[in-house]
Amino acid sequence: MRILILILLNTNTNQVVLHNMKSFISILITIYTATLSYAQGYDYKLVKQLDQTAQYIIVDQLQQLYTVADDYQLNKYGTSGKLLNTYNENSLGAISHIDVSNPLQLLVYYQEYNTIVFLDRTLSELYRVDLMNLDIFQVNALAISQDNNLWFYDVNTATLKKVNQQGEVLQESADLTLLVDEAINSSFLIEYNNRVYLNNPAEGIMVFDLFGGYLQTIELISLDFFQVYEDQLFYLENSILKSFDLNILQTSEIELPVNHENLQQVCIAQEHLYLHYPNKVMIYQIEKK
Repeated sequence: MRILILILLNTNTNQVVLHNMKSFISILITIYTATLSYAQGYDYKLVKQLDQTAQYIIVDQLQQLYTVADDYQLNKYGTSGKLLNTYNENSLGAISHIDVSNPLQLLVYYQEYNTIVFLDRTLSELYRVDLMNLDIFQVNALAISQDNNLWFYDVNTATLKKVNQQGEVLQESADLTLLVDEAINSSFLIEYNNRVYLNNPAEGIMVFDLFGGYLQTIELISLDFFQVYEDQLFYLENSILKSFDLNILQTSEIELPVNHENLQQVCIAQEHLYLHYPNKVMIYQIEKK
């Protein structure tokens, strides 16, 4: 889910993973108004506390945790909290964004140098893409597509574009300034389940089809990060986890029996829950009593 946003792979292993994810999300949605009954039915087991000041966290479909520990270092952890790999590159400025939709090919974006670095599962560098060589000059938000091309919001043309790694435009939206009252200052972009979600904090999340056609705007404002899975959009508001049902367009509050104070980010991954606080990251395992 990115959230955790998942790229669906046609393997038996991933089918099991996705089934487990669906079951856990269903549990959360069912019990969002009954914290006590949830606590009675399930245990939260603290697996590990990572004492670090992370910029942000994200989890892939294999439940592996990634933290941007400072401006330059990317860390990868297993579900036990064991540090698996690190990547540190300080010649390109600060890490602006990572996309772990495909855990075998991660995207790390450095906005200051307009450069994407692709990493393998061990966080070893595969190759780099200088967006200026593709005539792409100002990008705030970008994401990997399911066919391994690239979505990005083009500030200069105010359009959502999909390009290949030769810079050829495959899909492009209409001028988005015709749809909004203010200039789009996109902070997050993701493709999931045949939809593209462009976060525009001032007005909400703009939703597009795979051809760049505008569908709707979800009026959830001032978000920095969200996850989408099984027609639910998960986000934090005032340190409270909430879900937005994409079918019935209703918001629900999900009460979790953990400390909400100063909670900055939540990532849900099958039977694990990852909580990001200012000076630590908590890894919990959810177990049925």
